[in-house]
Amino acid sequence: MGLLALSAVALTLDDPGITMDEPLDVQPGRVYVETLANRGLGFFERETVARVFRNNAEHPPLGRWLLGLASKGFQPIEMALMGRDPLNAPGGTYIRSGRMAPALAFALLVGLVTSSAGRRYGRSGGIVAGFSLIIMPRVFAHAHLGALDTFVALFWTLAFLKAADAADRPRPIRSMAIAGIFWGLILLTKIHGWLLPPVVLVWTCSRLPWRLAAMALVAWTVTGLAVFFVGWPWLWYETVPRLVAYFSTGVGRAVTYTQYFGMTYADRETPWHYPWVYFLATVPLGLHVLGGLGIYFGWKGSRSDPFPLLAAGTIAGFLLLFSTKAPVYDGERLFLPVFPLWAILIGRGFAAL
Repeated sequence: MGLLALSAVALTLDDPGITMDEPLDVQPGRVYVETLANRGLGFFERETVARVFRNNAEHPPLGRWLLGLASKGFQPIEMALMGRDPLNAPGGTYIRSGRMAPALAFALLVGLVTSSAGRRYGRSGGIVAGFSLIIMPRVFAHAHLGALDTFVALFWTLAFLKAADAADRPRPIRSMAIAGIFWGLILLTKIHGWLLPPVVLVWTCSRLPWRLAAMALVAWTVTGLAVFFVGWPWLWYETVPRLVAYFSTGVGRAVTYTQYFGMTYADRETPWHYPWVYFLATVPLGLHVLGGLGIYFGWKGSRSDPFPLLAAGTIAGFLLLFSTKAPVYDGERLFLPVFPLWAILIGRGFAAL
């Protein structure tokens, strides 16, 4: 299923025109790669860190590292096969080559969803879960763009699934510490990672005795924060003011406008139903029917397998959050992680049907 997803995206990779965020994400990634190649361990010196990250510290660096590696790595192949990139921004960004990183991330995400649903609900449920993610038009479209959103969907889903599984392992503290590594990866991708702790807190406390749950949560938190800190050299120096500046990007930011049913709204004034409409309208109706069946049969079997209710509750939590005065724009982009979870529920519904 992952290879099918990769093939479908790669064959249509240059169909979308350039988007606003792509140069803003690909170019810093190329700078990271070039600076590390030129400076070696000197990359981590204070002056170099300040120069490399100063103008792009609104997001952690993992997604941009991946875009930069893809842009630099696939650039010779692109030039040999296709000539100069028509999407190439000034300065040699090679956005089309950078788009291979989200294409590969999408393939991994589809494989992850297929594997997870398959282990839980059988081969047919796994196949349908993975295939449903491929044919969700907006999710498929985002996999073509050299931006952070597909990485967010991949790492958020991975961290969510690892934490959900860890609480039921024979050695939950050790398993939760390992799961924390994956939380660290989403923290290193975008601020969305901070939406995961409430979900993990509720799930872990419902699955383990409170003392064991507390120790497991501490292990998960310490590991995740360590990965976040070590993976972002910008925080190694002037840590407190830089952390404050990073968290303030969620509130102290320029207004983004969005068009919705013929009206233009500021991001904090978008009607409450915006995320619900986008969730309902951008997934084929038949998949919604299967997802509804997944919730229904998951609720009926919740005593033996509460995971479907966890997934459904997490989806609802995301949509509720973006129904508040939180900034919301660009359609489904900011809540893209709900769709892999919905795909797993779709697989559950198909398996039951």
